[in-house]
Amino acid sequence: MELVLVSEFRKLVESGGIHHVVATKSQTCKWHCFGVNPERGVCYYVKAARGSNQIREWSGLNFLGSFIEKLGIKKFTVQGLSSDG
Repeated sequence: MELVLVSEFRKLVESGGIHHVVATKSQTCKWHCFGVNPERGVCYYVKAARGSNQIREWSGLNFLGSFIEKLGIKKFTVQGLSSDG
């Protein structure tokens, strides 16, 4: 796992360094995003802020979806949806 800034994540998407994007819901009901490069065996998480070692969180899937869409990604996997909230 590697933490990267939004700008680095964008560059990885644009250059083909990320092959698949996944949105996951945490136990605190926040959303995280990571990109997968299976050739390198690496997952790239978006950093919360420069100098931080925390993963960025979104309060809703709609906000995370907007972020992903702005990166030009048309398809991504969502994990953590359930009928109990």
